[in-house]
Amino acid sequence: MAKHRNIKILDCTIRDGGFENNFNFTLHEVKKTLKTSNEIGYDYFEMGYLTDLKILTETDGLWRNVPFKLISHIKSEVNPKCKISAMIDCWRYNIDDLLPKDQTDIDLIRVCSYEEQIDMALNMCKTIKQLGYEVSLNIICTSHISIDVYKQLKIKIKNQTFLDFICFADSYGALTPDYVQIIMTIFKDLNNILIGFHAHDNMSLSMANTITAIENGADMIDGTYTGMGRGGGNLPLELITLYLNTSKNYNFNLEPLFKYLDELILGTHALPRVDKQYIQKIKQAICGILNTHPYRLKDISDKSLIETYNKLKSLSLKEKARYPSKWLKTS
Repeated sequence: MAKHRNIKILDCTIRDGGFENNFNFTLHEVKKTLKTSNEIGYDYFEMGYLTDLKILTETDGLWRNVPFKLISHIKSEVNPKCKISAMIDCWRYNIDDLLPKDQTDIDLIRVCSYEEQIDMALNMCKTIKQLGYEVSLNIICTSHISIDVYKQLKIKIKNQTFLDFICFADSYGALTPDYVQIIMTIFKDLNNILIGFHAHDNMSLSMANTITAIENGADMIDGTYTGMGRGGGNLPLELITLYLNTSKNYNFNLEPLFKYLDELILGTHALPRVDKQYIQKIKQAICGILNTHPYRLKDISDKSLIETYNKLKSLSLKEKARYPSKWLKTS
């Protein structure tokens, strides 16, 4: 893989993470998360859902049906370079309520669809494109779809001119890398439509499945900070970011990532799915990605994440591979 970036990253922390707190993030939390993702260098930030007002409940937070004016307010304050995304479930939104793009600050709208709703979702995607937006057809529950159906879907969309992305979501965290490879291989030669992949972590396979998707033609991947999200959670953004920087020569800015995670996990205003012990899991992940003996963390146990990363990265190959021991013999 070349040194320049070619995989787009979409942060869906506020959207999918919203299932853990019923979308009741504070305005400060959303601005902080957007600012961080922008500084790291992610491509898209998904600010929530667009939902039919008739199905909302009293306990649903703002981000279950994020107001257009609120998106504009946040974008004007943060002034991000990354694009703003919103998600629609095709059966939960009246497309007549969607304003043209020049009246909102949304760049990309992703339309979720079960297998049996694809035609309805495609019609909605066509309307959204006519309104000026980038548009993605997000196929959900992909683990329940047969290979023959995927092949038929490819024929259905291959000549469409209104789709920018087609994204495959492992909604139940049931996919394995071999099936991810099959899906990606079927769709990777679409000429004008980029391929996305959204992993859930029910079987602790979100990293393996996402790496498989990347190696087999994915153009965009989703994730959330600390993996927060529905069910088994999502792909942790911090893990895939470290992987891409270390193993694939990407150039994401890690300092705001680590600073945000330190505040997120150890601070007083933690987001959902945040256990203070998770900081140790991230440090162990840093050891793994840098191919370093885990006992090296004993020497720097009081360090922040960025200090931990920089210290471990600076070790020699010998220091990474072995930890001093009087019992270690070489002859």
